[in-house]
Amino acid sequence: MICRCRLTDPMSGFFLLRRTFMEEVIPNTSAIGFKILVDLISSCHRPVVVREVPYRFRQRRHGTSKLDTLVLVEYSQLVADKLIGRWVPPRFVLFGAVGVAGAVLYLTVLALLYRELRIDFRLSLVLATIAAMTSNFALNNIITYRDLRLKGAALFKGLLTFYAACSVGAVVSVRVSELVQMGGVHWLFAGAAGILIASVWNYSMTQFFTWRIHRKAQKKRHLPATQELPACSASTTKTAR
Repeated sequence: MICRCRLTDPMSGFFLLRRTFMEEVIPNTSAIGFKILVDLISSCHRPVVVREVPYRFRQRRHGTSKLDTLVLVEYSQLVADKLIGRWVPPRFVLFGAVGVAGAVLYLTVLALLYRELRIDFRLSLVLATIAAMTSNFALNNIITYRDLRLKGAALFKGLLTFYAACSVGAVVSVRVSELVQMGGVHWLFAGAAGILIASVWNYSMTQFFTWRIHRKAQKKRHLPATQELPACSASTTKTAR
């Protein structure tokens, strides 16, 4: 559906394409994941002519497959970007999914601390909030921002900025919900409005301050131009024109 052509092995890393085709589609690519064939084909705004030469794999003797859960997440993110990327960033979808998991953890920890361990309710709220924020940061660092993953000292600094941004987001959520409810909206929809606004806030602020996408983008724009590659020929399984 996203390639708009018959492609029997979209995950292949063994293909040949015309240089003119690559120069045409590169500006439209999503650059998500490491399997680029789907990205190239689906980034073309016209029908692509594909010729496939079948081959058969022998049984693996050495090494292991690179396919894991995170690769599947990246592949899903690529497909989502091609389908809805014009309206909703796929990272935001993943960020929201992580947020839902964090909400479940928050309620679980709160119930455990307050109802089972009989800890003061306010302290239970604080501890449950910290647990949810920490979990959300870790999952976002591993999944949502896998290509920008923080490590070492940057990991600790990123956690602090994530705490700060999400704390403000919590305040924003409460205030927005109160204002919407005062306007006569049902409490359930008022609460949902607060969560939505807070999610957009948290996504924007953590993307800017925690994972610093804007700075990494600026560095890429200022990288020195690479030397022009010579045209190549190879035994192929696919050719795109």
